[in-house]
Amino acid sequence: MVRSGVRPDRTVFVSVLSACSHAGLTEKGLQYFDDMQRKYGLQPGPEHYSCLVDLLDRVGRLKEAMDLIDSMKVKPDGAVWGALLGACKIHRNVELAEVAFQHVIELEPTNIGYYVLLSNVNSDAKNLEGVLKVRVMMRDRELRNDPGCSYVEYKGKMHLFYSGDTSHPQSKEIYRMLDKLETLVNEVHRSDHKCQGKSEEPLVSASVHSEKLAIAFALLNTRPGTDITIMKNLRVCVDCHVFFKLVSKIVNRQFIVRDATRHSLSPFEEWSLFLQGLLVKEKKTLQHTTI
Repeated sequence: MVRSGVRPDRTVFVSVLSACSHAGLTEKGLQYFDDMQRKYGLQPGPEHYSCLVDLLDRVGRLKEAMDLIDSMKVKPDGAVWGALLGACKIHRNVELAEVAFQHVIELEPTNIGYYVLLSNVNSDAKNLEGVLKVRVMMRDRELRNDPGCSYVEYKGKMHLFYSGDTSHPQSKEIYRMLDKLETLVNEVHRSDHKCQGKSEEPLVSASVHSEKLAIAFALLNTRPGTDITIMKNLRVCVDCHVFFKLVSKIVNRQFIVRDATRHSLSPFEEWSLFLQGLLVKEKKTLQHTTI
């Protein structure tokens, strides 16, 4: 854009910072954030800070992320604190998770996802008292966690999968496919760890998660080389993210997975995805097969 004489605006910088975050280009993202203010005179908003917090969180620089939030010129919103809380889950930082949680529930007190995140942080840390505390808060506020479910489209129908459900007509075939995929994934995982001189422990298995059932169903019923789009109502867990990456390499297929952490697309994002052929047509009338 700069080379062609087009001046980037605030929306462009959201996309650039987000891209740097997902690509692991931490220093590049920090430079773009600095250029945004110094070269282009654009004041960052909460959406830019959210991207920058996520950028730092992904590489474990949680203290820098916290310092950034403290120095923000605008009031941090739920997305900013939520990004920090999500990183605390990945990096198992209970103390900072408590701080982020207290701030985010002041802004979004009924967002069940944040309560689940803090509960999982405490669970990973074997802090039973912390888990019980969160559950009491959820009960007192009458908050209920929706069951995880995933959707995949096939032949004009949207197939809905719940974790551990076996009522689909192809259930036996789906679970057989999933067993094969788990075996292949664990072999690749052990091989990679062996090459890196790490423990050869198998990848933590969560084979009945709804998104894995959806992937297995799609692989059974679609042509080789076809892209597969999965949508989930909750956050996709770390194990499933790793699973998808490895299976994608094994079967040479592209997976497009959207979960509850991906908000509505801006017009810029919709056009970008349209150009890549990745945007699912939302206006199409679909029948639902409940599983």
